[in-house]
Amino acid sequence: MHIAENSVKEHLEDDGYLSVTWYGGEPLLALDTIYRLSEAFLKIVENKNARYDSMIITNGYLLSRKVTENLKKYKVNRAQITIDGVPEYHDSVRRLKNGNGTFDRILSNIRNAKEIYEEFMISIRMNVGKENVNSFPEFIDKLEEYKIKNKISLGISEIEPHEYLPTQVNDVTFTPEEFSKAYVKLVDMAVERGVPMVVISSNSLAHCSSTKKDSYIIDPDGKLYKCWDVIGNPSECIGEIGKNVKMMDGSLKWLAWDIFKNNKCRECNVLPICMGGCPRKSLVKDEIVNSMDRCNQIRYSIPELIKIMYKQQNLMKKSI
Repeated sequence: MHIAENSVKEHLEDDGYLSVTWYGGEPLLALDTIYRLSEAFLKIVENKNARYDSMIITNGYLLSRKVTENLKKYKVNRAQITIDGVPEYHDSVRRLKNGNGTFDRILSNIRNAKEIYEEFMISIRMNVGKENVNSFPEFIDKLEEYKIKNKISLGISEIEPHEYLPTQVNDVTFTPEEFSKAYVKLVDMAVERGVPMVVISSNSLAHCSSTKKDSYIIDPDGKLYKCWDVIGNPSECIGEIGKNVKMMDGSLKWLAWDIFKNNKCRECNVLPICMGGCPRKSLVKDEIVNSMDRCNQIRYSIPELIKIMYKQQNLMKKSI
């Protein structure tokens, strides 16, 4: 941990900005590490008069009242919690070692967390595939039942195929065009029922953090990567924390990624929103990923999504 502290001290400039994301595995299994490093980072930020932002990506199962109070204390102000639909489906893919489900406890934890830490921004990410897409109305019913519908934001993501995933997982994934059609229906339904969500998430000119110079992913062994999805791939490791980063193929290909080199992207009218899509799909050698359509699903649905955004704004005005 001292290595992490020293690295932040060395690289963070005065009046700069430090953004930390706690992830796993399950980061709430390592609370002592989160608390100790957060305390150290907050002191460094204070000494350098820098801005600080901290979020956690968690399954939410261990987000107890006490944990929430400590996250508030250490200024972890955002959380992304993945819930894969209604209890029957979620509990079939995200169950405990003893076979018990996790859905009800997670939603109870979210409700309690918002009572304790009102400013805590919680985003629920629902991964959608062919097996759970049709139960979306019942999922919203559950958000209402637990009285958290208006206290969270909802993000809908596709289950993406990967070379290392079992065939049966890849069989339930959508193509971008299929997901686009499903996404429009789900977003329209969510907006109609008053679920807070961003209809079109614009990356603006910032784009993915993997293409930024001072953005790194640190694995449990202290190895550095540029992207979440390449962790554990030795060919994508760009160094170790506390040591020099390999500014060769590993890191430079991400920093040099240019959306305008692709003719299809350069001529596309959706480019200012999607900014070329996910860099990993262009830069990482993965047989399945490389064969995928790299286009963001909004390419196929932007007129419909703009109409939904207009509807959302009108509904918000009426509720004021």
